[in-house]
Amino acid sequence: MSGAPPLRELNNEHQTLAADVRQLEAAVRQLDTADARSWAEQARTLRDQVEMFQRAMLLHFRREEEGLFPDAQRMVADQGQRGDALSQFFAEEGEDDINAHASLTTRVRQMHSLADQMTRAGRADQQVMGRLRALVSTTRSLLESHADKESKIIFPMIARALNDDQMEQVARRMAHLGSAADLVDSSGQGKDDLRDLSVGPE
Repeated sequence: MSGAPPLRELNNEHQTLAADVRQLEAAVRQLDTADARSWAEQARTLRDQVEMFQRAMLLHFRREEEGLFPDAQRMVADQGQRGDALSQFFAEEGEDDINAHASLTTRVRQMHSLADQMTRAGRADQQVMGRLRALVSTTRSLLESHADKESKIIFPMIARALNDDQMEQVARRMAHLGSAADLVDSSGQGKDDLRDLSVGPE
């Protein structure tokens, strides 16, 4: 079942990311109606929220792309004829997943760039705010549909294909890549050594 520990972790991360992007939507709405005295502080807060969301999302994608999917595909490829069909399934779905990850990453990088642009300018820009509203709404919709597909189709297939020992190997690989707890230090601030997970627009 898709409740196997590493898959459960990823599903939990889906829920956290979904909650976080809804908070971003609320933060954008709040900034849109902020008065002049509170605007600059709220703009900085939004930028920081987008940056932390970006870090968490990229780490989640990394755990899937470098931890779960390659190991699952390699393991099912060793299962003979049954493995051939499953391997083809994972190859196709894995490519779709990576494309979805790239699309989401592009949008969130754009969100961070716009939030940073407004924060540096120190003033509201209705055109930029409109783009931010559209980006965060699209990101929420894409993220929810993407997570739903993984949780209901891909993860259950992986859970049925791998035995307990293989799932434990996947768990170790994912742990090696890090977890959400690695994104903040004891003060709740983002760790400087994870700046590579929040790169700006290319």
